[in-house]
Amino acid sequence: MMHIKNLALYSFRELMGMLVVRITLAVAVLLPLAAWIFSQFFLMELTKVQLDVMTAGSYLLGMVLILIAVVPMLGADIGGRLCYFYLMPPVSRSEYMLGRFIGAALLLLLLFAVLLAGSEALIAMALEHAPADRRYGISWETGLIIAGTACYQSITLLAAVFFIAAWATGFAELLLFSIAACALFWIMPPVLEAMKNPFLMVGVPTWIVSLVHGIAWLLPEMNAGQFILAALHGQATDYTMLLLHFLGHAGYALMMLMACLLMFARRDL
Repeated sequence: MMHIKNLALYSFRELMGMLVVRITLAVAVLLPLAAWIFSQFFLMELTKVQLDVMTAGSYLLGMVLILIAVVPMLGADIGGRLCYFYLMPPVSRSEYMLGRFIGAALLLLLLFAVLLAGSEALIAMALEHAPADRRYGISWETGLIIAGTACYQSITLLAAVFFIAAWATGFAELLLFSIAACALFWIMPPVLEAMKNPFLMVGVPTWIVSLVHGIAWLLPEMNAGQFILAALHGQATDYTMLLLHFLGHAGYALMMLMACLLMFARRDL
């Protein structure tokens, strides 16, 4: 356990030492200001526009941070054989991977803590200055839903990237498959939604429909938009469905992490 803790803290400090990480965190700090400026081009529902920008920024920054910081770190470890320096006895391969994963997860938690603070600042400004009939039911929990759903979905993506790193041969392969995972995670939900429309499915071969559903079955449900939309429109949040959505992601992340540990333990380095 001590080896995991030390590696996690070292990994967090290593990531924080990257210029791209500090720039990403600076963007997260300035995102509320950008959201406020962008909302001034609209005449109505300014707070909803601001929170829409915060939502899009939260998902984008989480994905970008994984691709520009975590993937290069793992690529250097695996492709550059730097992992040999961490795998000296008594450190095991599982401890190494868990330490790296926890360190990267801590960085994501820091990012989303900054984004949560920014969202709540915009909400506080709206509750303080906006007339009651223009608040549209937005409350303090709206910011928590935005940052929280983006956080656990990004950690799911992080677990998938670590699974890829367990068998990837170098940085280029790791980056390629990580980008493909991002694309699949975010493209598949709209595709499945479109497939529910019978007019759009006219002429589509059955085998393509089966293939898409098969791929979707292997991926987690990345779309938490229904919860965010409900919060932005002042509707009651279905906390049971939100909990199930979170547990689904937690299970998927745990499964990917366990597969990562098993594959990395049997891999020739």
